[in-house]
Amino acid sequence: MTRRPMYASRLLTPKEGNSESECEDAAALFPADGEVSDDVLVAAVSDGASESALAKDWSKMLANGIAGSAKEDAAVLSDEKAFAAFTERLVGQWEGFLSRYVRERAENGRPVQWYEEAKFEKGAFATLLAVRVERSPDSVGARWTAAALGDSCLFHLRDEELLHSFPLTKTDEFGTTPALFGSRNHDYGLIAERTRFASEQAEPGDILFLMTDALAAWFLGLGEGLVGQLGALKAASTGRQVVFEQLVGSLRSSKQLHNDDVALIRIDI
Repeated sequence: MTRRPMYASRLLTPKEGNSESECEDAAALFPADGEVSDDVLVAAVSDGASESALAKDWSKMLANGIAGSAKEDAAVLSDEKAFAAFTERLVGQWEGFLSRYVRERAENGRPVQWYEEAKFEKGAFATLLAVRVERSPDSVGARWTAAALGDSCLFHLRDEELLHSFPLTKTDEFGTTPALFGSRNHDYGLIAERTRFASEQAEPGDILFLMTDALAAWFLGLGEGLVGQLGALKAASTGRQVVFEQLVGSLRSSKQLHNDDVALIRIDI
């Protein structure tokens, strides 16, 4: 039995007018971008809430944390108890990160101001979407298992047809107050309860897209126009940053895409 490797690419671009370092979206891939010969691939995206302090740092912690945990334990993306245990571990890292951040600011002559402290008390917030793709040794296909909190979305395509949309399925489900993962929320069971889980079978040639909310809302809103736009999206999602930025810029200019940070991961089964 001959199996081709899976392939994954990860792309990020900030809001128009912002620098790369200001991007509050995050994306993580294990084992790495590019060709993946392993039988297990894990990907995650997270969208930091701009109104919270240190949102970009928290979104990176979330994306990297869930991807690393799900690579080691598939149950993290399918079982509430396992997800709650992951939540406890990650939230437990926040205070240490915050202490180091405050100390480094002071050492660099930029001490934390009083108005920042109030935001630190509330914590940072972000959405989270992660998927684990696994192939059994005796199969050319794969199975994906995903967990989502908020409005970042996974799309499963086959032969230019959208098979699955998770966790949102309609554009009117996007709102201004998505469910968020808080860095100081110690009700781990509640976070897990609000998280949605899904699992589906995939075949060779299928494509999975993970998108944060702005791009996901555009994609889901294409409807019957999906086929006409799919070629441009495929071309822009193969790891070429310039092409990706050109597509995002074009969609923003034509008012099809809200000016927001964008994270995109593509996985070819």
